[in-house]
Amino acid sequence: MGQRRHWQWQYLRQASLALAVGGLLIATLAGCRPPQADSVEEPRQTRPLERTQLELVSRDGQRATLSVEIAASPAQRQKGLMGRETLAADAGMLFLYPAPRAADFGFWMYHTLIPLDIAYLKASGEIVAIRAMAPCPSGDDCPTYPAGASFSVALEVNQGYFERHGFAVGDRVILPPGLLDRPSAGAPSGASD
Repeated sequence: MGQRRHWQWQYLRQASLALAVGGLLIATLAGCRPPQADSVEEPRQTRPLERTQLELVSRDGQRATLSVEIAASPAQRQKGLMGRETLAADAGMLFLYPAPRAADFGFWMYHTLIPLDIAYLKASGEIVAIRAMAPCPSGDDCPTYPAGASFSVALEVNQGYFERHGFAVGDRVILPPGLLDRPSAGAPSGASD
């Protein structure tokens, strides 16, 4: 009888140990499972956009330099300057497209918090249109600002920049060599799509 109790005690002890280890294993695996469909995930960190320097040249020889971020992929062009609260006085964003955009193609200010000017450029860098764009932080009824002329590149800067520096339609932005020759990062897209 004493041996039988010893065997039961050993059995219970091993069973308890197995249950404890099993419970830990289940808890560990549950912590490693993918998030539930209705859970909220933190947005992924995105790599900083590539930067370059641009020189603007007016027909009368006036010059200015801008430090710009390059939005070349569809996702980068779609995000643009959304959500930013400031933009340095001598900074901007350059939007590159794999093919020229039609005159009715435009930008909008969906979730954009700062007033901007946009210059639409030919592949040569000639400015074909400039539009002033108002912030539209809520996303409701944001107007579109069409170019009004075919363009290959768009340049966004703080509102009033072009006027303050004396730049107008017909002036040029000197684009770095090879900038427009890079392979397309995807299908044509735009800030308004």
